[in-house]
Amino acid sequence: MKKVRITALILILLLIAASKFFPDFLVMAIFEEPYLPMGTIVAWLAILSIAALPWLTSAGLRRGGTIYFLILKYVTYLATGLALTWPFVGRLLATNWSYSFSNAVQGFAGSAEAGYLFWRFTGLIVLLPLIVFILIWGQYLVKKL
Repeated sequence: MKKVRITALILILLLIAASKFFPDFLVMAIFEEPYLPMGTIVAWLAILSIAALPWLTSAGLRRGGTIYFLILKYVTYLATGLALTWPFVGRLLATNWSYSFSNAVQGFAGSAEAGYLFWRFTGLIVLLPLIVFILIWGQYLVKKL
């Protein structure tokens, strides 16, 4: 479990470092047709890592011994499931693997409105694990008091 947790943290740090220091790495094409940038894969792995991190770091969450932790466990499962579907939902909404959206597009797919929905979906995937972490820490602090 420790190796998986460390790998998850490294993937998250890789996305952050690549975004800041190596943006050209993120636009390198894995495939030319259809264009699939390296950033899509790195972002997907980082989002999966963020979604699974509460489960990887909390033994109480993995056990789900109380109703509180059982609910948090299922919220983490939900976030991880959404993270697994993230690139495919993005592809459906953007009609491309680089997730670029435009006001010039006719119809919904690829439009700015679809982009709005995509970024809200991405935010939800990242927000759910953060809420789980806050609730786990809150439970820990309550027990310490």
